[in-house]
Order: sequence, then structure tokens, then C-alpha cells
Amino acid sequence: MAAFAAALISASVLTLALASFARADEEVQWTYRYPSKQKIDIDANLLGQCMALTSRCGRYLPYIDKDLGEERFDMDDFVLYLEANHVRRYDFRGANEGGLKAWVLAQPDDSIDPLSIFKESLDLNRGNIWGALLSIHDLLRNNARFYDTRRYHYTSTPQDAERFFNKFIDIRGDLIERGGSFKGDHAGSWYRIWGMMLYRLSWEDDRAPDQGVACGSYDASSFKEFVRNMIPLVVGEYAEFSKINSDEIDHRKAEINLRGTEAMTAFLKELRSPPANSVQSDLLRRCQRREYLRLEGAR
Repeated sequence: MAAFAAALISASVLTLALASFARADEEVQWTYRYPSKQKIDIDANLLGQCMALTSRCGRYLPYIDKDLGEERFDMDDFVLYLEANHVRRYDFRGANEGGLKAWVLAQPDDSIDPLSIFKESLDLNRGNIWGALLSIHDLLRNNARFYDTRRYHYTSTPQDAERFFNKFIDIRGDLIERGGSFKGDHAGSWYRIWGMMLYRLSWEDDRAPDQGVACGSYDASSFKEFVRNMIPLVVGEYAEFSKINSDEIDHRKAEINLRGTEAMTAFLKELRSPPANSVQSDLLRRCQRREYLRLEGAR
């Protein structure tokens, strides 16, 4: 129970820090070129399953290794990184972020979806799931929030940021570019979902390729799994709603936070307990059609 209490305290600190940081998210607005005209809901369970399928079909055996730099992974340091705290000792980075950025810029506008960038990052990180997610999150967050020089040390311009994020499809459907009462944040939503996936994965033990990260049982009813699943959900929910100024609350971004956590839980479950081949074939078709992004009113 002591570990559970410590985890709750850590989660509370992260929640408040993210809420404070989120207020800076609205300082700069990009002009995204391709907003959807329909609301988009993310099917987190299907997204997680598609990511698991992508991992199993990749060039490398999937594994988890959080010790990427010179120092071993430390949850306190990671929380400081995730909240973009200016007193953090260092940033967490995956492998070959420069290569991932080059890949992004080489793609057609309005083409990159969650699975395509995850596949590329997973290859660049040679199957390391943690490194793949970290590379995506750090690259997207730096390009979205470079202007906050107290929190970030990344050189970019508004023009470069627009060029970068025009490569990514709309995952919300209520972006500020639509005008009227819409106020969705394209860049912020794209990096937030990976940040919450990372936070959920940070509760997992490291596993080498030969230790069965893609097989074995998944006991969702165990207390350990309950804690690992519940705390990130709490953080994701209240990081947005605990803003001091209620006018700044982006309810859809809170949903994005939750979908990231839920997607990672589904990902881990699917990766450990892969379905039969016939089911995987149907899943592949659904993933290729991006059915994890559901247009409002679509059948």
C-alpha cells in the first residue's frame, strides 16, 4: 500500500504540473491547412490493437528498454521531463530523432497517421517500444512548443512548425482553423496522446526481445494491473480539468489524454495475447482503413 500511496502522490504532482503547463499551450496558434469538417472520435482500443499488430509485423522483435541514456531510468526524472519542468536534469530522447524528423518532412501533407509514424519510429529504434514512443513525443512536443524557451531548448520558427504539422492528419475534427466556436489544438493534441502512452508504459517493467513482451498472460483483474491502468487515467482526466481558468479548458484534449492511456493499455494486452490469424487479417484491414478514427455520423 505504501507504494500505491507514493504512486498517487507522484500522479497528483504530475497532474497539477501538466495543468499549469497546459495554460501555455494556447499562447501560439498554428494555421493548420487541412482541418476535418467532421468531429473525430478515437477508438482507443482499436488503435492499441493496431499498434500491437504493427509491432508484431515490424522488422525487429518488440521489446521495452527505458534505460536509453547514460543514466538508468528514474520515474521522478521522467515526470519532470513529461511535465516540461524547467528544473529537469535532462530530456529523455529516443533513437535517431533527426531521422524521424527527416522522414516526417519527406511525407506528403495531410498524410501521417498514428500508425505510420509509430511504424517508422519503431524501426528507427530497432523494436524498442519505449524508444519509439519517446522519439515521437519528444520530436512533436519540441516542434509544437519551441517558443517556450524557459521549458524547451529547441530551435524552430512558426513557419517551420506549420510546415511540420501540416504533414499530420487531423485527429480531432474541431480544430481552431474551422473558425466559430472551435478551439481544438492540432499540434498539442498530437504530442499529448503520445505523452500519455509513455506515462502508461513507464509503469511497465523492461523486457528484452527474448523475454516474451509479445506473449504471456495479461491479468487485467490483478491489483498491480489495476494500479498501472488507473493512475494514468486519473492523471489524463484531471490534467486538463484542473486548470485555474475554466475558459482555458479544452474538453477534447482531456479526451485525447484518456485515449492515449487507454490505447497503451489495449496495446499491451494485445501484444501479450495475440489473436488468431483470421482475426489478425480482419484487424489489418480495419487498421489500414483507419477505423480507429471514427467520423461523427459515419457508419
